[in-house]
Amino acid sequence: MKRDLEDCITIKDCFLWADQEWPRFWEFATQQPLTEPELCWLQEDLESAGSKFQLFLDKMMEVSKVDKSTEARRLLILGAGAFVRLQNQ
Repeated sequence: MKRDLEDCITIKDCFLWADQEWPRFWEFATQQPLTEPELCWLQEDLESAGSKFQLFLDKMMEVSKVDKSTEARRLLILGAGAFVRLQNQ
């Protein structure tokens, strides 16, 4: 069943929605190992996503104000670290 971004009420929901839009996003955002080609493909997908990626980021900001769970904090920290690593490559 395809998830809808508007239905996301937790950070985990947002990450899972993103994973269906950009395969391997979950592994990337939770800092699991990815091959160099997988990382490149994901980076290209995210860069070409444009407004869809911005909608995802906006939804993450909205949800993070409500979802204060330990899991949410952990996922936000992992996700932020993953994007820092990607930018530093």
